Amino acid sequence: MEEGIKTADEWFEEGLAHMKSQEIEEAIECCNKVIELNPNYRKAEFWSWRAGLLFDMGTFQEAIYLTAIENEDIGGKDSKVAKRFQNYEEKYREALECFERALEIDPNSVETLKAKAHMLLFLKREEEAMECLERVKEIGS
Repeated sequence: MEEGIKTADEWFEEGLAHMKSQEIEEAIECCNKVIELNPNYRKAEFWSWRAGLLFDMGTFQEAIYLTAIENEDIGGKDSKVAKRFQNYEEKYREALECFERALEIDPNSVETLKAKAHMLLFLKREEEAMECLERVKEIGS
């Protein structure tokens, strides 16, 4: 391998280090590099980790948006600020896709199933969340 060129695994490890340091944006950048190098990256841990980052980013954006609404700082739902922070739901959907990718790789991951159920609840998809939790129960039996 050429010196200075990182592999998907190296980007993944660097991203984990950023995450542990609470450097979410840098961790997401590393995550994007992994996908750029290998869109079919086959580590379930990676997809669960990426989902968690997207969830964190979504809840952060949602919190900012809700605070702006509360303080009436956004100038209505169609304002530039409102539109900028309304994409938190998109982050949740992206995170859900990552959990699904992780489950394709490791369909019996109880932790990933629980996290997916949690995400589905955020998206108000209660029936699907219950299906995930039923699957957790089946695996545990």
